[in-house]
Amino acid sequence: LDLGCGVGRHLLPLARAGYCVTGVELSGVMVDHARKRTVEGGVAVAIEQRDMRDLSGLGPFDACLCLYTALGYFDDAGNEAVLGSVHGALREGGLLALDVTNPLALMRRWPGEGWREVKVGVTRETSRYDPMTGRLEASRTLFRSNGPREELPSSSVRMYAPSEVATMLGRVGFEVEQLHGGYRGQRFDWKRSPVQIWIARRR
Repeated sequence: LDLGCGVGRHLLPLARAGYCVTGVELSGVMVDHARKRTVEGGVAVAIEQRDMRDLSGLGPFDACLCLYTALGYFDDAGNEAVLGSVHGALREGGLLALDVTNPLALMRRWPGEGWREVKVGVTRETSRYDPMTGRLEASRTLFRSNGPREELPSSSVRMYAPSEVATMLGRVGFEVEQLHGGYRGQRFDWKRSPVQIWIARRR
């Protein structure tokens, strides 16, 4: 299960590696892109457009990937419900690979402003961290190469400290097996690691 699969970045390589993959994504635009990419890539995958808090009828899966901070867009109860729905969709002993931002290492950079070059121009992102809610509020502006400026959708993501993630995972029935500070298995350092990569098993 690729939870929050977006445009299918991971669906194609997983399917080509021989896995039977299902992607779940709420955005209809992204689902359309993902389906187009998988057809063009010549792979057969299932892509479901639905809210990740409700995975009823799917699975059971051997594993779930939830990558690049796809968790955190709901309130605390909703985010925990996502983990609970994943637990219910996994077989007994199934694994969850969860990637979320590590706010403890990045708080000094917020608020901040970042610029990035894209195919059609340049984007500017400004962010503000609210310590009372633990949410990172971000707004984005696209400056197109041909002149017009466009305000892109803003985002509000709950940033969880490692202890909070561990508590939620345990509460819904997962046993934490590993915590890494990067995709190459780096040791997690709460002051330096920009991400938390959790490997948890359904009890």
